[in-house]
This record gives sequence, structure tokens and C-alpha cells, in this order.
Amino acid sequence: MKEYAAVMILAASAASFAQQPVDSADQVLDALAAAGYTGIREIELDDGLWEAEVQGENGRHYDLHIVPATGAILDKHSGTPVMNADTVRATLEASGYTNVHDLDLDDAVWEAEAVDPDGHHVDLVIDGFDGAILLSSFDD
Repeated sequence: MKEYAAVMILAASAASFAQQPVDSADQVLDALAAAGYTGIREIELDDGLWEAEVQGENGRHYDLHIVPATGAILDKHSGTPVMNADTVRATLEASGYTNVHDLDLDDAVWEAEAVDPDGHHVDLVIDGFDGAILLSSFDD
């Protein structure tokens, strides 16, 4: 039982475990290992975020994301609740975005389309824990 509690404490801290920028798969591997993850495999940069598979406490692998600029690990299994679509929409609207639509949750990362405060149609990638915009690109 003590081992399980230690895993839960580690997982709860992983969502906010921000190291430093990660620019390579080797740095991602090092950051995940430093945060206590095991069974790390299939590290790739996809759509601006690092993705990796890690082994959960049940022995099964699952995906998580790592923010290249900060090294923040976004893990839906961390014990930190992921924001729901209504909260993400309200957070974006409070920041001046309008016409927020096509919200899609991928693990602990939200994707959305919106009109930014300058009137541009944009695709957004959003931190599922705090609503921070991780990436923004003009919608084509």
C-alpha cells in the first residue's frame, strides 16, 4: 500500500513538474525519468508537443504530452482534474477569443478553433489543467 501511495504522490506532482525546455527525444526521456516515469517508449514530436507512452501503475502503457518550451508534463493520470469543455471555452472567452468551437480533448490537451482578439481564425492547443494556450496557428 505504501508503494501505491508513493506512485499517487508522484503522479499528482507530475502535472506541474516543469523542468526546462526539452528540444530532443533524449531530453524528453531524461525529463520523464527524472519525474519518476517508467516504461517510457515511443517519444515523438507531434503537432508542436512531445508525446510519449509511459507505463502506468497497472502495467499498461498510456500517452502523455510534454510542452517543449517549459518541459511541463501533461498527464491526465496525475490526479489533477482536467478542465471540461465549458471551462475551457469560458477561459478562452475571458481572454478575448470568440466563436470558440470544435473543442477536442486528447489526453490532457484540448484543441479548439476560435477567433483571436485581433479577428484571426486560429487553431489552439490548450493545457487541460490550467487553460493556458500552448500553441496558436492561423486556421487555413
